[in-house]
Amino acid sequence: MVVIFILGILIAILAPVLEKAMEQSRLTVCGTNLHGISTALHTYASEYNDALPHGPDSASTVDPSRKWSRLGDSSVWVASISQYTGLGVLTKGYITNPRSLLCPIEDDKNFAPKFLANLGSATADARSSYLYRSLAQTTNDRLSNLGNNAVNQSAHALVMDWQSLGSGDYYHTSHDVNERNNVLYLDGHVQSFSDQSQYFAAQPADFSPFPAAWIKRLDQTWVTADWSEAGDPAKAPQIP
Repeated sequence: MVVIFILGILIAILAPVLEKAMEQSRLTVCGTNLHGISTALHTYASEYNDALPHGPDSASTVDPSRKWSRLGDSSVWVASISQYTGLGVLTKGYITNPRSLLCPIEDDKNFAPKFLANLGSATADARSSYLYRSLAQTTNDRLSNLGNNAVNQSAHALVMDWQSLGSGDYYHTSHDVNERNNVLYLDGHVQSFSDQSQYFAAQPADFSPFPAAWIKRLDQTWVTADWSEAGDPAKAPQIP
C-alpha cells in the first residue's frame, strides 16, 4: 500500500511535467513544419525567377473583388475551379507530405483527416492549418522583396498559424485555443508569440458584414505579423 501511495504521488507530480514536455515537442514540430515550408518556398522561387507561388489571378469565391492570388488565407484547394491555391501549389513537387501543411497541435482532431480527404476533391475545398500571405498586402511579388503593406511598412511575414473564431469553415484553432502563434518570416526564421490577447486571431465580430470584414481582418493580421517581427503585437498599426 505504501508503494502504491508513493507511486500515486510521483504520477501526480510527473504528469504535468510530462504534458508540458509533450506540448513543447509538438511546438517544435510545428516550427519544423514552418521551416520545411520555408525551404519549399525558396526552392520554388529559385526555379521561377524569385516569384512566390500563389493561386490563380481569377476572382475568389470568398470575395469576388479579391483575387485568389491576393487573398492571404488558408485555402490550398478550391473544388469549384479544380485548382490548387496558396500553399497548395507547393504540393506539386515541393512538399512531398501534405501533412506538412497541418499543425501538430490542432484543437479539432477531425481537422487533419478532413483536410487530407478534401485535398483534390471534386466537391469540397481544403484549408491548411496555416495562413499563407501569397501576394496579400504587398507591392512586389518577389520572395526577396515583397515591398510594403497597407501601412507602408516592409512586408516580411510569409506564413502563420491560422486562428479564427468564426463559424463553420471559418472556425479553426490550434495550440490550445490560440495560446501561441508561430510566424514564419522571409529570411526563414520562425517567431512564436503569446496570443492570449488574440492579436493574430479573427474574432466573431470580424465576420460581419461578410466578406468585407473578414478580408479586412486578414489584411490586418498580416500587418500585425509584419510589425511583430521587431515590435509588440499590441502596438501594431491598424489599417484604416
